[in-house]
Amino acid sequence: MRNPIAAIIKKIEFAKRLNETKNLLQSIITYLTPKGVKVLYVELPNPAKIKGLSDFEKDRINTWCFDFNKYREELPKLKKLYGDSVTQEYILSIFDGGTVVQGQNRKVLLDFESEHQHIINGRRITVGQPKEFKNTIYTHGACTWRGTGVEDQETIASYLQAQINEVYPNSYKLVNSAIGRGSTLEDDFEIIKEQSYIPGDIVILGSHGLVINSIKPRLYKKIGI
Repeated sequence: MRNPIAAIIKKIEFAKRLNETKNLLQSIITYLTPKGVKVLYVELPNPAKIKGLSDFEKDRINTWCFDFNKYREELPKLKKLYGDSVTQEYILSIFDGGTVVQGQNRKVLLDFESEHQHIINGRRITVGQPKEFKNTIYTHGACTWRGTGVEDQETIASYLQAQINEVYPNSYKLVNSAIGRGSTLEDDFEIIKEQSYIPGDIVILGSHGLVINSIKPRLYKKIGI
């Protein structure tokens, strides 16, 4: 039988975290708006809404746990996801690195280089950045935004840069400031405050889980996101 007290406590804790997240979003807007910076929020893929998942993929999602090193123990399973033609060495080259440590004010992504993954000055490189541009787009968020498990040219940031180059040539340089591996919206705000902006720049926030994903679109519209 379900424990009603535990359910109430869980609901209260969720409401508290939700209120804190809303206040934090408002603080980010308050900080960036006077600088002439627009803010967008993007919900990352929600497994509950993805169609066509295999039974194996569903099991991977349902049994996922937050463990930095678990992928090393599960290389055979990861290999199954990538296919028989993919070597374990290749998988490690895109999963290794991305170590996150706690800095003075926020979590910090440590530099790393392999054949397929480059993290320089705490940021995953974005492929295709133009030499000439007018403004910068900074992306923030969880591991999916940073690009765990894919090559540099396959990150969301690199795909977005390619589309921008085609539609708006020499307009925007995209910087991947996502940290991941346990980072939070609070960490995003700290790195936002470290960056320099000019009017017309854009900040894109990626999701960090169930709490922020539960916020209705009307709130974003109300506060200017």
